[in-house]
Amino acid sequence: MGRGLSEISLTGGGQAVIHGNFRERLRRIPGLVDQPGFPPIDEFDAENDLHIDEASRLLIERFREASDVEAFTLLFELTHGRLLIAASRIARQLGGGVEPDDLVAGFMSRLFCDVGRRPGSDVRRFLGFAHTSMRNDLFDQLRRQKRAVAKRRSYADTLAEPPDPSALLGEAEERKTLMRCGLTLLEITGSCFDDLEERDRQVLMAREVLGLPYDRVASMLGLEPDQVGMIIRRARKHLVDLILVNLSSSTEGDAQRADDINRLQHSLTANLDAKQRTRSVKVLLERMLTLSKASARCKLSDLLYEMAKACLVARPDFAERMLAKTEPRPANVVAGDIREIEGRLERVDKRKGSQHLAAVLTDQPRRETAMDDARRCLTMLETLEGPSGRQRVALSLCEIHDGNPELGESILRDLEAHADEYGLALITRQNVSRNITLALLRQARWSEARSFAEAAAEVWPDDPVRVTNLCFATARLNDVALFESSVRTLARIHAAEPSPQVRSWIDGPLRALAHDLALSEQRIEELIAAPPRGGVVDTGNDAGQHEEEA
Repeated sequence: MGRGLSEISLTGGGQAVIHGNFRERLRRIPGLVDQPGFPPIDEFDAENDLHIDEASRLLIERFREASDVEAFTLLFELTHGRLLIAASRIARQLGGGVEPDDLVAGFMSRLFCDVGRRPGSDVRRFLGFAHTSMRNDLFDQLRRQKRAVAKRRSYADTLAEPPDPSALLGEAEERKTLMRCGLTLLEITGSCFDDLEERDRQVLMAREVLGLPYDRVASMLGLEPDQVGMIIRRARKHLVDLILVNLSSSTEGDAQRADDINRLQHSLTANLDAKQRTRSVKVLLERMLTLSKASARCKLSDLLYEMAKACLVARPDFAERMLAKTEPRPANVVAGDIREIEGRLERVDKRKGSQHLAAVLTDQPRRETAMDDARRCLTMLETLEGPSGRQRVALSLCEIHDGNPELGESILRDLEAHADEYGLALITRQNVSRNITLALLRQARWSEARSFAEAAAEVWPDDPVRVTNLCFATARLNDVALFESSVRTLARIHAAEPSPQVRSWIDGPLRALAHDLALSEQRIEELIAAPPRGGVVDTGNDAGQHEEEA
């Protein structure tokens, strides 16, 4: 039984299309009119309920026994008008917003499936049976609606009351104010601490930050033990007085800052008075030191990343093929900054020598060891900030350019699959996409590289690296049409935002690829000199990108 109710024709409003004369169509169904109890065919009346019930019973039996869809179609046409009247009456009595047509369609669908699935019992009074079935169907729908409403109410009762938008705005503004106040206080505290006398600074640092005992402070600074307590108390008082004075003088010409300072000063005045001075000064200094160390470690991470870049660009084949947004500073300058910051950290951090960054520094990277030097920097970077997106992208580039494109692709695919977990910035996601194409090109997987670069056009249509990658893939696949379209797109991108690197790609590798495709010099000049106006040709050098995250 491969046919269904869809074969029964309906007009608008659910009325059946009557195909010919009922009597003639009943005669064409084998053995139907000869069944005992069937009214004489010449006397059959489609308005007589008894005739309809008897004919319906025999049509259903015929459909059950012979899978005769024509019999079921005739049953539908014969009974549809009466069923629609009954369904309208039921819908008016019980309500529920159900359309009569839906009740009739649901009943006929159930009947079609039921009689085709099992023999079942005879349907003696078809119209009564249909009325009961449609009424029960409506009851079931009403019960489901009632349960759904009850569940929604129950769920709604478990939800917290939605916050007041004005309260949320107030809390957000308060957080911003506190952040501004905190930054202002740290700036002022640092400045005031530097303004203290040298001995006062040393004593406060040794006692309040490092937590050294009085006798140790005295021996370090060449003081008498009895003097230390007095010097500490005086230094605390001087620091508090300087902070309060500087708070008042830091609001000139800035109404927003003045309001912040007024709030901050009110709070500080209450906490930096009398017996609270000792604890408050210590907390301020510890907070300053903690933030300074965290900032220094972040700076070290950035410098290590820059050192890795400086090592990578020492390889000419890398620098020629990569489009770097920012060129790294000379390696010796970066190494000097790393040594200086690490030295500062060692002076204030109890975990002295914990980074050992000197082992990965190089003042002058060499071509033959550039990749290994970069890997060592990236390994140390991972110990500082974990497996970040930029660290993983740079590591994949090391593998790709060192002859291991499969491993590079694996690293990038993991990044692509877990982009949200890594918290990748948009520029890093773009680099992942570029370098997956690069890894595919290095493995001579031309078709995959083309498809991947084309798909990336949805997000980065005007990325010159993507388009150049696409040029390489299409050239290897001898896809002249897409190659020409890609070259035009690259020329348009370069015309809108000129780049020396893109210019060198157009004049060098892309011309060579065009010659491989047997394009004439005139045709090449046309492609390069006549970029399309407006819009983007949906099209991506054997090149990736290695740059800092935005």
